[in-house]
Amino acid sequence: MIVSLTPLPDFAPVPRVEIRIEPMLEFDGGAPGTAGAPLLDGGSPGSSGPLLDGGDPSLVLVDLPVGTDRVTLWRRCQGRALKVRGAVDRAFVESVSLLDFEAGFDTDSTYELECFSGGLPVGRVTLGSTVLPGPADKFATVIQQPLDPSLNVLVEESDVNAPSVDRSAPGGSVGALGRSYPTVVSAGPRGGVTGAELQLVAKDRATADAVWATLGTEDRPQLPIWLVRSRHPLLPAVFFTDAYSLRETGVNLHVGGEQSVFSLVANEVAPPAPALVVSPLTYFDLDAVFASYDERDAAFASYNEMDAAYEYAGAAGGV
Repeated sequence: MIVSLTPLPDFAPVPRVEIRIEPMLEFDGGAPGTAGAPLLDGGSPGSSGPLLDGGDPSLVLVDLPVGTDRVTLWRRCQGRALKVRGAVDRAFVESVSLLDFEAGFDTDSTYELECFSGGLPVGRVTLGSTVLPGPADKFATVIQQPLDPSLNVLVEESDVNAPSVDRSAPGGSVGALGRSYPTVVSAGPRGGVTGAELQLVAKDRATADAVWATLGTEDRPQLPIWLVRSRHPLLPAVFFTDAYSLRETGVNLHVGGEQSVFSLVANEVAPPAPALVVSPLTYFDLDAVFASYDERDAAFASYNEMDAAYEYAGAAGGV
Protein backbone atom coordinates (compact mmCIF):
# COMPACT_ATOMS: atom_id res chain seq x y z
CA MET A 1 0.00 0.00 0.00
CA ILE A 2 1.06 3.59 -0.64
CA VAL A 3 0.55 6.12 2.15
CA SER A 4 0.61 9.85 1.44
CA LEU A 5 0.72 12.46 4.22
CA THR A 6 -0.10 15.92 2.89
CA PRO A 7 -0.01 19.02 5.12
CA LEU A 8 -2.70 21.54 4.11
CA PRO A 9 -1.92 24.79 5.99
CA ASP A 10 -4.79 26.86 4.55
CA PHE A 11 -7.81 27.92 6.61
CA ALA A 12 -10.64 26.27 4.69
CA PRO A 13 -11.93 25.05 7.03
CA VAL A 14 -8.85 24.73 9.27
CA PRO A 15 -5.18 23.74 8.82
CA ARG A 16 -5.08 19.98 8.48
CA VAL A 17 -3.20 16.90 7.29
CA GLU A 18 -4.64 14.63 4.62
CA ILE A 19 -3.84 10.93 4.98
CA ARG A 20 -4.48 8.63 2.03
CA ILE A 21 -3.90 4.87 1.94
CA GLU A 22 -4.19 3.40 -1.54
CA PRO A 23 -3.19 0.20 -3.31
CA MET A 24 0.00 0.40 -5.33
CA LEU A 25 -1.43 -1.07 -8.52
CA GLU A 26 1.03 0.73 -10.75
CA PHE A 27 3.79 3.09 -9.83
CA ASP A 28 6.50 4.59 -12.01
CA GLY A 29 9.20 5.43 -9.51
CA GLY A 30 11.49 7.30 -11.86
CA ALA A 31 14.96 7.45 -10.40
CA PRO A 32 14.64 7.10 -6.61
CA GLY A 33 16.63 9.76 -4.82
CA THR A 34 16.09 8.91 -1.18
CA ALA A 35 18.22 6.87 1.13
CA GLY A 36 16.65 3.46 1.38
CA ALA A 37 13.18 2.10 2.02
CA PRO A 38 10.46 2.84 2.84
CA LEU A 39 10.62 6.31 1.24
CA LEU A 40 9.87 6.74 -2.46
CA ASP A 41 10.67 9.47 -4.94
CA GLY A 42 7.65 9.58 -7.24
CA GLY A 43 9.58 10.67 -10.31
CA SER A 44 7.40 11.31 -13.36
CA PRO A 45 4.62 8.74 -13.77
CA GLY A 46 3.99 7.75 -17.33
CA SER A 47 1.78 4.72 -17.74
CA SER A 48 -1.80 3.60 -17.34
CA GLY A 49 -3.66 2.76 -14.14
CA PRO A 50 -3.81 4.56 -10.79
CA LEU A 51 -0.75 6.76 -10.66
CA LEU A 52 1.01 8.74 -7.98
CA ASP A 53 3.33 11.63 -8.63
CA GLY A 54 5.92 12.68 -6.10
CA GLY A 55 4.33 16.07 -5.47
CA ASP A 56 4.47 17.56 -2.00
CA PRO A 57 3.12 14.63 0.06
CA SER A 58 5.39 12.33 2.04
CA LEU A 59 5.05 8.90 0.40
CA VAL A 60 5.61 5.70 2.35
CA LEU A 61 5.20 2.02 1.48
CA VAL A 62 3.39 -0.07 4.11
CA ASP A 63 1.96 -3.57 4.42
CA LEU A 64 -1.31 -3.86 6.32
CA PRO A 65 -2.16 -7.08 8.19
CA VAL A 66 -4.00 -9.61 6.06
CA GLY A 67 -7.76 -9.38 6.47
CA THR A 68 -7.85 -5.77 7.68
CA ASP A 69 -11.43 -4.56 7.32
CA ARG A 70 -11.59 -1.68 9.85
CA VAL A 71 -8.99 0.83 10.98
CA THR A 72 -8.41 3.51 13.60
CA LEU A 73 -5.85 6.26 13.02
CA TRP A 74 -3.63 7.53 15.85
CA ARG A 75 -1.40 10.62 16.03
CA ARG A 76 1.67 10.85 18.25
CA CYS A 77 2.79 14.39 19.02
CA GLN A 78 4.94 15.73 21.87
CA GLY A 79 4.84 12.37 23.64
CA ARG A 80 1.05 12.08 23.47
CA ALA A 81 -0.94 9.51 21.50
CA LEU A 82 -4.47 10.56 20.50
CA LYS A 83 -7.03 9.06 18.15
CA VAL A 84 -7.51 11.18 15.05
CA ARG A 85 -11.00 12.67 15.04
CA GLY A 86 -13.36 11.07 12.54
CA ALA A 87 -10.87 8.26 11.85
CA VAL A 88 -12.05 5.84 14.55
CA ASP A 89 -13.30 2.37 13.58
CA ARG A 90 -13.49 3.27 9.89
CA ALA A 91 -14.35 0.65 7.28
CA PHE A 92 -11.40 -0.29 5.07
CA VAL A 93 -11.79 -1.76 1.58
CA GLU A 94 -8.63 -1.38 -0.54
CA SER A 95 -8.22 2.34 0.23
CA VAL A 96 -9.21 5.09 2.63
CA SER A 97 -8.83 8.88 2.78
CA LEU A 98 -8.77 10.65 6.14
CA LEU A 99 -8.33 14.19 7.43
CA ASP A 100 -6.63 15.24 10.66
CA PHE A 101 -8.16 18.60 11.64
CA GLU A 102 -6.26 18.70 14.93
CA ALA A 103 -2.55 18.32 14.14
CA GLY A 104 -0.21 20.68 15.98
CA PHE A 105 1.68 23.46 14.21
CA ASP A 106 5.39 23.23 13.37
CA THR A 107 5.87 20.02 15.32
CA ASP A 108 6.35 16.43 14.26
CA SER A 109 3.16 14.36 13.95
CA THR A 110 3.62 10.60 13.58
CA TYR A 111 0.65 8.56 12.38
CA GLU A 112 -0.11 4.94 13.26
CA LEU A 113 -2.90 2.77 11.88
CA GLU A 114 -4.53 0.33 14.28
CA CYS A 115 -5.95 -2.53 12.20
CA PHE A 116 -8.87 -4.86 12.93
CA SER A 117 -10.20 -7.97 11.23
CA GLY A 118 -13.62 -9.30 12.11
CA GLY A 119 -13.69 -7.09 15.18
CA LEU A 120 -10.35 -8.34 16.52
CA PRO A 121 -7.14 -6.27 16.64
CA VAL A 122 -4.49 -7.59 14.25
CA GLY A 123 -1.69 -5.06 14.72
CA ARG A 124 -0.50 -1.49 14.27
CA VAL A 125 1.37 -0.03 11.33
CA THR A 126 3.41 3.18 11.38
CA LEU A 127 2.41 5.34 8.42
CA GLY A 128 5.11 8.00 8.71
CA SER A 129 5.52 11.53 10.00
CA THR A 130 4.89 15.03 8.74
CA VAL A 131 4.90 18.63 9.97
CA LEU A 132 1.91 20.95 9.54
CA PRO A 133 3.12 24.54 9.05
CA GLY A 134 1.44 27.13 11.25
CA PRO A 135 0.16 30.56 10.23
CA ALA A 136 2.72 33.09 9.00
CA ASP A 137 2.20 35.21 12.11
CA LYS A 138 3.93 33.32 14.93
CA PHE A 139 1.49 34.78 17.49
CA ALA A 140 -1.57 33.60 15.55
CA THR A 141 -3.77 31.06 17.33
CA VAL A 142 -6.46 28.85 15.82
CA ILE A 143 -9.51 28.16 17.97
CA GLN A 144 -12.03 25.59 16.82
CA GLN A 145 -14.98 23.56 18.03
CA PRO A 146 -13.70 19.95 18.13
CA LEU A 147 -16.92 18.34 16.91
CA ASP A 148 -17.38 20.82 14.04
CA PRO A 149 -14.13 22.14 12.49
CA SER A 150 -16.11 24.61 10.36
CA LEU A 151 -16.61 26.60 13.58
CA ASN A 152 -13.14 28.08 13.76
CA VAL A 153 -11.46 31.45 14.11
CA LEU A 154 -7.97 32.94 13.86
CA VAL A 155 -7.03 35.21 16.76
CA GLU A 156 -3.75 36.59 18.10
CA GLU A 157 -2.00 36.15 21.42
CA SER A 158 -1.79 39.21 23.63
CA ASP A 159 1.43 40.18 25.42
CA VAL A 160 0.21 38.52 28.62
CA ASN A 161 -1.24 35.32 27.14
CA ALA A 162 -0.71 32.27 29.41
CA PRO A 163 2.20 33.65 31.50
CA SER A 164 2.21 30.45 33.57
CA VAL A 165 0.60 27.02 33.72
CA ASP A 166 0.13 24.40 36.42
CA ARG A 167 0.40 20.64 36.18
CA SER A 168 -0.28 18.60 39.28
CA ALA A 169 -0.89 15.02 40.36
CA PRO A 170 -3.81 14.11 42.64
CA GLY A 171 -2.72 13.08 46.10
CA GLY A 172 -0.48 14.30 48.90
CA SER A 173 2.09 13.43 51.53
CA VAL A 174 0.89 11.63 54.64
CA GLY A 175 2.89 11.29 57.83
CA ALA A 176 2.92 7.93 59.62
CA LEU A 177 3.49 7.27 63.33
CA GLY A 178 7.07 6.42 64.06
CA ARG A 179 8.38 7.38 60.61
CA SER A 180 10.70 10.28 59.95
CA TYR A 181 9.41 11.02 56.48
CA PRO A 182 5.88 11.19 55.07
CA THR A 183 4.62 8.76 52.44
CA VAL A 184 3.26 9.95 49.12
CA VAL A 185 -0.30 8.80 48.52
CA SER A 186 -1.33 9.43 44.91
CA ALA A 187 -4.52 8.68 43.01
CA GLY A 188 -2.88 8.78 39.60
CA PRO A 189 -0.19 10.29 37.37
CA ARG A 190 0.40 13.97 36.75
CA GLY A 191 -2.52 15.61 34.97
CA GLY A 192 -2.74 18.11 32.13
CA VAL A 193 -2.40 21.88 32.05
CA THR A 194 -4.55 23.83 34.51
CA GLY A 195 -4.92 27.51 35.32
CA ALA A 196 -3.63 28.79 31.97
CA GLU A 197 -4.93 32.36 31.68
CA LEU A 198 -5.55 32.81 27.97
CA GLN A 199 -5.68 36.37 26.60
CA LEU A 200 -6.56 36.31 22.90
CA VAL A 201 -7.17 39.34 20.67
CA ALA A 202 -9.99 39.58 18.11
CA LYS A 203 -9.08 42.24 15.55
CA ASP A 204 -12.66 43.14 14.57
CA ARG A 205 -16.30 42.40 15.32
CA ALA A 206 -16.54 39.66 12.70
CA THR A 207 -13.67 37.84 14.40
CA ALA A 208 -15.26 38.33 17.82
CA ASP A 209 -18.56 36.92 16.54
CA ALA A 210 -16.69 33.90 15.18
CA VAL A 211 -15.08 33.32 18.60
CA TRP A 212 -18.49 33.16 20.26
CA ALA A 213 -19.83 30.95 17.45
CA THR A 214 -17.25 28.25 18.24
CA LEU A 215 -19.22 27.61 21.44
CA GLY A 216 -22.54 27.45 19.65
CA THR A 217 -25.81 29.33 19.54
CA GLU A 218 -29.39 28.53 20.55
CA ASP A 219 -30.03 27.24 17.05
CA ARG A 220 -26.71 25.40 16.78
CA PRO A 221 -25.63 24.29 20.28
CA GLN A 222 -22.08 23.04 20.84
CA LEU A 223 -19.99 21.63 23.67
CA PRO A 224 -18.23 24.20 25.91
CA ILE A 225 -14.85 22.88 24.76
CA TRP A 226 -12.17 24.47 22.61
CA LEU A 227 -9.30 23.06 20.65
CA VAL A 228 -6.56 25.69 20.83
CA ARG A 229 -3.60 25.38 18.45
CA SER A 230 -0.72 27.80 18.86
CA ARG A 231 3.05 27.98 19.17
CA HIS A 232 2.95 29.05 22.82
CA PRO A 233 5.91 27.31 24.54
CA LEU A 234 3.93 26.56 27.71
CA LEU A 235 0.90 25.06 26.00
CA PRO A 236 0.59 21.71 24.22
CA ALA A 237 0.51 22.05 20.44
CA VAL A 238 -2.84 20.23 20.55
CA PHE A 239 -4.63 21.75 23.55
CA PHE A 240 -8.22 20.83 24.44
CA THR A 241 -9.67 23.01 27.18
CA ASP A 242 -13.00 23.56 28.86
CA ALA A 243 -14.56 26.91 27.98
CA TYR A 244 -17.34 27.22 30.51
CA SER A 245 -16.77 30.89 31.29
CA LEU A 246 -15.49 33.15 28.53
CA ARG A 247 -15.13 36.93 28.90
CA GLU A 248 -14.85 39.54 26.15
CA THR A 249 -13.38 42.95 27.00
CA GLY A 250 -13.38 45.86 24.58
CA VAL A 251 -9.97 47.38 23.81
CA ASN A 252 -11.01 50.49 21.91
CA LEU A 253 -14.70 49.98 21.22
CA HIS A 254 -15.66 53.13 23.11
CA VAL A 255 -13.75 55.32 20.63
CA GLY A 256 -15.00 53.60 17.50
CA GLY A 257 -12.42 50.81 17.30
CA GLU A 258 -13.16 47.13 16.80
CA GLN A 259 -10.60 45.20 18.85
CA SER A 260 -11.48 43.13 21.89
CA VAL A 261 -9.74 40.60 24.14
CA PHE A 262 -11.15 37.21 25.08
CA SER A 263 -10.11 35.89 28.50
CA LEU A 264 -10.38 32.31 29.68
CA VAL A 265 -8.84 30.35 32.55
CA ALA A 266 -8.09 27.17 30.61
CA ASN A 267 -7.97 23.67 32.07
CA GLU A 268 -6.92 20.81 29.81
CA VAL A 269 -9.52 18.11 29.13
CA ALA A 270 -9.64 14.91 27.12
CA PRO A 271 -10.74 15.23 23.47
CA PRO A 272 -14.53 14.79 23.34
CA ALA A 273 -15.98 11.89 21.32
CA PRO A 274 -13.04 11.37 18.91
CA ALA A 275 -15.14 9.24 16.58
CA LEU A 276 -17.47 12.17 15.83
CA VAL A 277 -16.90 15.09 13.45
CA VAL A 278 -19.01 17.15 11.08
CA SER A 279 -17.55 16.68 7.60
CA PRO A 280 -16.55 19.92 5.86
CA LEU A 281 -17.53 18.41 2.48
CA THR A 282 -21.16 17.82 1.50
CA TYR A 283 -22.87 16.59 -1.63
CA PHE A 284 -24.32 20.10 -1.95
CA ASP A 285 -20.72 21.31 -2.44
CA LEU A 286 -20.15 18.78 -5.22
CA ASP A 287 -23.47 19.69 -6.86
CA ALA A 288 -22.39 23.34 -6.85
CA VAL A 289 -19.14 22.50 -8.66
CA PHE A 290 -20.30 19.95 -11.24
CA ALA A 291 -23.11 20.63 -13.70
CA SER A 292 -24.40 17.04 -13.74
CA TYR A 293 -24.04 13.69 -12.00
CA ASP A 294 -22.33 12.31 -15.11
CA GLU A 295 -19.74 15.10 -15.01
CA ARG A 296 -19.17 14.53 -11.29
CA ASP A 297 -18.83 10.75 -11.66
CA ALA A 298 -16.38 11.19 -14.54
CA ALA A 299 -14.15 13.42 -12.39
CA PHE A 300 -13.49 10.73 -9.77
CA ALA A 301 -12.15 7.21 -10.09
CA SER A 302 -14.06 5.96 -7.03
CA TYR A 303 -16.57 7.03 -4.39
CA ASN A 304 -13.72 7.11 -1.89
CA GLU A 305 -11.93 9.68 -4.06
CA MET A 306 -15.17 11.68 -4.36
CA ASP A 307 -15.67 11.68 -0.59
CA ALA A 308 -12.12 12.97 -0.17
CA ALA A 309 -12.41 15.93 -2.58
CA TYR A 310 -12.03 18.37 0.31
CA GLU A 311 -10.80 21.11 -2.01
CA TYR A 312 -14.49 21.69 -2.85
CA ALA A 313 -15.61 22.01 0.79
CA GLY A 314 -17.79 25.08 1.23
CA ALA A 315 -18.52 25.54 -2.48
CA ALA A 316 -22.27 25.54 -1.78
CA GLY A 317 -21.93 28.41 0.67
CA GLY A 318 -24.43 28.36 3.51
CA VAL A 319 -26.58 25.52 2.12
